[in-house]
Amino acid sequence: MQNQGRPSSPDISDEDRAYLDARQNPHQIANRITRGTQRLGYYTVVCFILNRVIGTGIFLSPGTVFIGTQSVGISLLFWIFGAINAIAVSYLYIEFGLNIPRYDKAPVPRNGGELNYLNYLIKRPVFLATCLFGITFILLGSTAGNAISFADNILPSMPGRNAAVVGIAVGAVTFSCLIHGTWRRGGILLNNFIASIKVLIICIFPVLAVCALAGVKHSNTQDLTCMTNATNCLTNSKNAITSDFTMAITHPFDDTRPSWYGWPNAFLSVIFAYGGFNQANYVLGEIDRPRQVFPKAVKTAVALVVVLYITVNISYMIVLTKDQLTSLTEAGTVAPDGSVALVAFANFIRCDKARQLFAAFTAIASLGNIIVMTFTAARVKQEIAKEGILPFAKFFGESLPKDELNLRSEPIPVGALLLHWSITVLLILATSPKDQSSSYRLLTALLSYAVEAFFSIVLGIGMLYLRFTRTSSGGRWRDKSSSNHVISIISAVITIVANTFPIVAAWIPPVTGLSTCIADKLSTYQWYVIATVGWSVLVCSVIYWLVFRFVLPRFGNRRGMVFVVEREPFLHSEHGYYVQYHEIVTFSWVAERRSPVAEYQLVERPPLT
Repeated sequence: MQNQGRPSSPDISDEDRAYLDARQNPHQIANRITRGTQRLGYYTVVCFILNRVIGTGIFLSPGTVFIGTQSVGISLLFWIFGAINAIAVSYLYIEFGLNIPRYDKAPVPRNGGELNYLNYLIKRPVFLATCLFGITFILLGSTAGNAISFADNILPSMPGRNAAVVGIAVGAVTFSCLIHGTWRRGGILLNNFIASIKVLIICIFPVLAVCALAGVKHSNTQDLTCMTNATNCLTNSKNAITSDFTMAITHPFDDTRPSWYGWPNAFLSVIFAYGGFNQANYVLGEIDRPRQVFPKAVKTAVALVVVLYITVNISYMIVLTKDQLTSLTEAGTVAPDGSVALVAFANFIRCDKARQLFAAFTAIASLGNIIVMTFTAARVKQEIAKEGILPFAKFFGESLPKDELNLRSEPIPVGALLLHWSITVLLILATSPKDQSSSYRLLTALLSYAVEAFFSIVLGIGMLYLRFTRTSSGGRWRDKSSSNHVISIISAVITIVANTFPIVAAWIPPVTGLSTCIADKLSTYQWYVIATVGWSVLVCSVIYWLVFRFVLPRFGNRRGMVFVVEREPFLHSEHGYYVQYHEIVTFSWVAERRSPVAEYQLVERPPLT
């Protein structure tokens, strides 16, 4: 009876039989990760990272950064510091990804990213790291901000526009979830196509800079205006058609005035624009030959993004005049139609055409971000569910194959995709009363603050701990990790310092006249909102852990029991190292005396050859 309705052929291995049996057990989660699934190749992994990193940030953040710093030179330095931080963070993520988790003495790449690394670093109190990252990521790791930006850019001005923007944003998220939920390969191909288009779009701006230096700038002779708030005239091509224009990059540090409110917000925008190199870590278990492809793909993507971002920002300052940049900051808008990228286009073509072109570019950037984050965030949320901290963990944590009887069918994380869709739609609806630019900025800043910056600090501190102490098994981390000891320490220090700056400085109120003016220009919400909401979500995650760990075991038949998670990974050898092709996760409540520390119990199977 146990095998009724399932294959009973002797060709099916014991591991596959165990997988099929676990599929029927309500207290077990069975997941195939690589077997029967087309693995992610080098180009796909690079495109995953590029599609996440190159979003609307490179179009909108430069204006935000300049408004915050009020200085061309400081703005460019911030982008350089952001590049250094991105290199350091990516180095840490490569090291963590190739060495954690560890079964016995062998590291086995798996999905989940920071979830795995925090669980390795913070083993006590049990489940704290899981809940802290898990609940925060579920609530804030969404595509809501980019969905709103996508809808805002493709929709023309019309009555009832706010409701239409919400509808299109929900539609974009739904489309992304559907394509990843029904055709995994199709979603990957779409991701690769959009990422390639994005790189070509970014390369346009250095070409514009070369044209400006060659005297082609402002070559059109029509009376053009580019509006910041749809009312303020920013530039007039008749007045701009001269050969003696002064580039914004000339004398970049003139009139530099520090602001304890503007600078942290500016640097947080830079962190957001560079954020996303951890996307490969989220799907590491699905990458083909991960020990070769993963580090190579991350390094390629980081190098490409750093070169493109710094080049593009220099190009902005070459194409724009000082008067234009000053007018932009005086108008005080971070809305898409106040972007320096739009002004750059308007210096070469008609303003209405520039608007259309800019809207198309930002819409493509937003859609690509939605596509890739839906794929990767769903995998992370699936791993969070497999930790047992969520209700209906089996539904959210298990991948559903298209054909239950076909062991080589493509597994899809339907439950995790539904969870991702629900939270994203909820955030879109919750921020719909505000204007689209404020909603976009709020949601993306929260993601940067509470997920990107905060957990990067934790991982940086964790790496220093590993480098200067012995592990629980008595060995040294440098004996387990092939990464350079000195570079690893330097990367950890840079990561901690760079991400602590906006985390701490965000609590400093804009008390001076300059800071108050900058605060009014940067957002329509109060200066403390990002920090308050970000830390509130983290506190709620801790409260969730307290309830799960201490309150839940005091009720019903769980009284006096503790929650135990058993992982049974099935490994096989691939190119000289082990990879996981499926696992069985078992949840159970046991008497506390049998498991006094209530930690994970890993039941290992001999690796298959």
